[in-house]
Amino acid sequence: MTPCIDSHVHFWDGGVLEYPWLKGVAGLGPRYLPGDYAAEVAPPAPSRLVFVEADCDSKQTVDEVSWIEHLAAGGVPIAGIVAQVKLDQGKASVEQLGRLRDRPLVRGVRHMLQYLPEPNACASSELIAGARRLAETDWVFDLCCHEGQLEHVIELVRQCPETRFVLDHAGKPSMKVDAFELWKRRIARLGECPNVVCKFSGMSGLADPVRGIAAGVKPFFHVLLAYFGGDRLLYGSDWPVVKLTATLAEWQAAVAELLGPLSDAQRSALMHDNAARVYRV
Repeated sequence: MTPCIDSHVHFWDGGVLEYPWLKGVAGLGPRYLPGDYAAEVAPPAPSRLVFVEADCDSKQTVDEVSWIEHLAAGGVPIAGIVAQVKLDQGKASVEQLGRLRDRPLVRGVRHMLQYLPEPNACASSELIAGARRLAETDWVFDLCCHEGQLEHVIELVRQCPETRFVLDHAGKPSMKVDAFELWKRRIARLGECPNVVCKFSGMSGLADPVRGIAAGVKPFFHVLLAYFGGDRLLYGSDWPVVKLTATLAEWQAAVAELLGPLSDAQRSALMHDNAARVYRV
């Protein structure tokens, strides 16, 4: 069996931390814990997990790291944490990064670009300055953006050649008419940037209504494989957000189907080796 690291998992508990965004999302509950993930994942379960911040209240970001560290100490195979940090806040960003430096599981940070009011805010001078600071650490910058922001994300990445970036959910492509070719061109340009890798995650919403997830995602997967190659793609489940469009087992089955034609080495790279290298787990 191909070994697996799930590079994109969320846990949250509304009784521990506050998650304002959940109030506007029907279909997701207030609590998703490791036991719930274990009950839903198809065997064999991933050997290691990378926890990605769950967008708790910004005043609780260090508390979130502490909570995840507690889960890991209790036996949950969390090998790395991507912590929430607002990188465009100047001195406040520096202070927040400083508070995380002694947390051994932190492997990266995420500033939720998808919430920025204007697409060009992804390449603001303040955000570029914050992203450049990450080059002084071993941390990556997880980029959570939507496809309409990709043009400016490309500019951000190019302005920060010493910083390593991880594009979450392939830039959140959509099935809108004529959107595919524009997304493809932007992915091609991002693929030219050696400091960017991409997560094959968060894409079950592209399912073909008749033929299923694998059929709907297949053309997008082939684009990612063409422009990022087998050594810059990482598997992620995006659990429990994936539950909005599919079960975790359905996403796993679709990924297995898409990876079927690849070589053993390619499957191992995408499912395990690349995440181990990028997140140092």
